[in-house]
Amino acid sequence: MGLIDTTVIINRLKTLMPEVEAQAAYGAYSTKATAIFNLPSFFIITIGVSLVPSISAAFAKKDSVLVKRTGNLALKYSSIIAFACALGLSAVSQPTIQLIFSGSTPLAGELLSILSLSLVAVGFTNVTTYMLQAIGKAYQTVVSTVVGVILKSILTFLLLEPLGIYGAPVATNIAYPVMFIINLIYIKKYLGFVPNFIDILLKPFFAGIACFGVAWGTLKLFDMWGISQKIALFPAIAAGAVVYIALLFILKLVTMNEIKQVVKKK
Repeated sequence: MGLIDTTVIINRLKTLMPEVEAQAAYGAYSTKATAIFNLPSFFIITIGVSLVPSISAAFAKKDSVLVKRTGNLALKYSSIIAFACALGLSAVSQPTIQLIFSGSTPLAGELLSILSLSLVAVGFTNVTTYMLQAIGKAYQTVVSTVVGVILKSILTFLLLEPLGIYGAPVATNIAYPVMFIINLIYIKKYLGFVPNFIDILLKPFFAGIACFGVAWGTLKLFDMWGISQKIALFPAIAAGAVVYIALLFILKLVTMNEIKQVVKKK
């Protein structure tokens, strides 16, 4: 998807604007926004990898109850991380870009703010891909990936004209949910269960929105006091994290018993 993005975006932009502007826009997207966007994905991927043995064992024993419980846990924990990363990073995208890439234009931050929202679907797609691979259905994950790549390429090509470089992250936000839905169809077919969408979507989304609001509000508050956003970035992240973690317990997405079990396993 990244390789096709490179070809489609830069060649398409050159037909829509001067080459210097096209190179600058693509640089803001590929070397800055995308570079930061890729970092949280690694944390989410580790959840899927760690649960492959458990899902494989439960599937081999034909223990549908354990398969369902393990699959739901994988999606719930990935969604907890994904929503925090997606909405938290979207709120602090500008100061994050400025901190890492000093002197960057606002464009890179705006692109990251849009692109980071797709982290939820990226996380779900990665985890469901590992779930399918765990039961020997790797071919099905190739199908969803090919569909996603084709859709992403077409949408990027079409959206670059009306939206400019912003069309690239918008296309990503559409392509990954489609890939996730295709994986879900296969999971329903081969594993026989539908995820608990209240726990993997609604509750984390509510907590994520609160995290976004608090982090964004903290940045604005510091801005009113005339304090640099680079300095305000860390209090904003801390405030958003505290609210998010508190809501995880209030909404009962995470319990003390679950934490104790994780600690005992370690």
